[in-house]
Amino acid sequence: MTAALGVDPRIRARRIAVRRAEGRRRLRILLVVCGLVAVAAGLVALARSPLFDLDRVEVAGVEGRRAELVATTAGLEPGTPLVEVDTGAAAAAVRSLPWVRRVSVERHWPGTVRLVVEPRIPVAVIPTSAGAALVDDEGVVTGFDPLAGRRTDLPRLEIDATVRAGEVVEGSGAALELIGAVPDDLAAWLDAVVVGDEGLSLRLVGGVEVLVGDLAEPGDVVTSLRAVLAGVDRECLALIDVRVPDLVTVRRRPDCLDAGGGGGA
Repeated sequence: MTAALGVDPRIRARRIAVRRAEGRRRLRILLVVCGLVAVAAGLVALARSPLFDLDRVEVAGVEGRRAELVATTAGLEPGTPLVEVDTGAAAAAVRSLPWVRRVSVERHWPGTVRLVVEPRIPVAVIPTSAGAALVDDEGVVTGFDPLAGRRTDLPRLEIDATVRAGEVVEGSGAALELIGAVPDDLAAWLDAVVVGDEGLSLRLVGGVEVLVGDLAEPGDVVTSLRAVLAGVDRECLALIDVRVPDLVTVRRRPDCLDAGGGGGA
């Protein structure tokens, strides 16, 4: 007959101690998890409370009526929890305005959304049957302005192309590149840039025509034009041909030829 072996009391006590320690560890983990869940729930509830609702929309980069239009177009509803504001949708809505180049939407706690706008800056005016269209350096039509045709600070861009607000004017790239290369001292002389079948031409104040042709290097055109305007009687100029920058030719007005009794310059 075999005697049953009993468990050593020390081993039994050790096992009990291990189980109790494991239970305490699990309890601590459970308490920590519950605490974190409670904190997260509290933060969510706080973020959705009236304390963190949208109270104010700020617009930077534009002023006046444009700032009001940006705020309205963004579609931000006062009272919306700030965490629920769809900044992507607001930015997309504002970018739909043809004169907006870029926009960023920022949350500022506790209750402000700030719209930072970079507007498109017109560099030329395109005469159309629907009115004068303003176009920026990327060829995007920023809008139509009935008074834009009277502006003297922007040259006219004469081009046979479809002109729609918010769209790029096809074929305007070289002309706008040339306009951007003209320095301030020559810009005062620039009346219009014409895009024709034989390339570009300029029309200066006073009716002087400048033949540019296919634009290769705007800087060469500017250098040649400056040299001609500095070295001849501007009142008698009729045409300047800079299609070959190293061989610029000039034609004088017939009345100047008759008065001077000489040939062309």
